[in-house]
Amino acid sequence: SGVAGARSHDDAIPSPVRTRGLRRRRGAWVRRRGWILALSLMAGAAGGSYPTAHHPPSYGATTMLVVRSGASPSGPGSANDASALAVTDAALLGSDQSVINQVAQDVGLSPTTVAGGLTVQAVAGTSLMKVTFSSSSPAKAVAGATDVATVLLGGRADQASPAGSVAVVSLPKSAVSSGHGLEKGLPLGALLGLAVGAAAALAAERGDRRVDDAETLSSVADCPVTTVPGGISPTELARSLE
Repeated sequence: SGVAGARSHDDAIPSPVRTRGLRRRRGAWVRRRGWILALSLMAGAAGGSYPTAHHPPSYGATTMLVVRSGASPSGPGSANDASALAVTDAALLGSDQSVINQVAQDVGLSPTTVAGGLTVQAVAGTSLMKVTFSSSSPAKAVAGATDVATVLLGGRADQASPAGSVAVVSLPKSAVSSGHGLEKGLPLGALLGLAVGAAAALAAERGDRRVDDAETLSSVADCPVTTVPGGISPTELARSLE
């Protein structure tokens, strides 16, 4: 009977295996693992803001030019020749050091910066040329695109395009952001960090076999549990533990 009693007593003790299904109070894991969420959120926000801080936004302004068709009192000139010439001029203008140096001097930028920000494209099937100047400053972008037209119309002797070969169709009034999307890096990084932190916190919580509160212990042991021994007030208990 003693053995049987011992067996029945042992059977009444919850097995460690039974703690695998701990049902903790809702929200308790947030208090225990909140530091993981906080660190992940800060790390994600810092990582997301890095590209924006180290890559300033770029702005572009566009000037439209047209290659003259060679019209004269004797005839309107050849549109096909003007279209072909636009392709040639576009290819030459982007690397015309004379124009680049003059624009750099006028705008207050280095020739290397001007060369890197200047893009010239011929509009297919027309005699139009699209001149775009990009800069980290909207004002510099507009000034650069405008000054390219000014320099070309001035007809410097050492520039590739001869004087009077092009005319201005339109000048930029404002610059447009390149829209690289880096400004969204901070919220996206914070959101990703929060998601990773939540997954890590939940994984740590599921792998933790400790009982943290009376309610969880009562659920596991299937019996009433109190944090204060019966018959002793919290004040008396604190005095006895001193």
